[in-house]
Amino acid sequence: MPMPASAQAKRVDIEKTLAGLSDADLLRLQRFARLRSRLVPSMDWQDLLQEAIARVLDGRRKWPPTIEFMTFMRQTIRSIANEHWRREQRRPAHAEFDDEQVTDHAVNSSRQPERLVAASNVLDEIHSLFADDEEVLAILSGLAANESPNEIQSRSGMSATKYASAQRRIRRGLARAFPDGVTLT
Repeated sequence: MPMPASAQAKRVDIEKTLAGLSDADLLRLQRFARLRSRLVPSMDWQDLLQEAIARVLDGRRKWPPTIEFMTFMRQTIRSIANEHWRREQRRPAHAEFDDEQVTDHAVNSSRQPERLVAASNVLDEIHSLFADDEEVLAILSGLAANESPNEIQSRSGMSATKYASAQRRIRRGLARAFPDGVTLT
């Protein structure tokens, strides 16, 4: 959906656009939020999606005229997830916890071996899903190594178009293989 002609959308325009999203668009945003929330254990996908919508509605994130709305929302979700991830990485290991945080940490720590096995199984399934697609494997390998898209393209010799096509194959393949997302509990 293109944005209105003004330099940035007004709240009423954003509300109309959000209300006009199809069920398929909403599912795409939910899937994207589920994928991104895997990076941030302290934030579930619903919170991530709601935070993105809130920031767009209250004007903390401006919808520019050159970006399609769904792309803008995915960028907003990605940005919020990355922001929370960076904040968690900077938090000192010896930070004081309240009782609820200590309980949550103990519960999550006790399930850690199970989560690691579940994560390993999911990674194996993803790898076998894309075993015949060298471009997808190059992207997944680069993302695992925390490389930027430009670094991945440079290392693998992929053009921006081939990179974008491979990303679409990843999204479609994951949506087919994990229609309800992945839970590592």
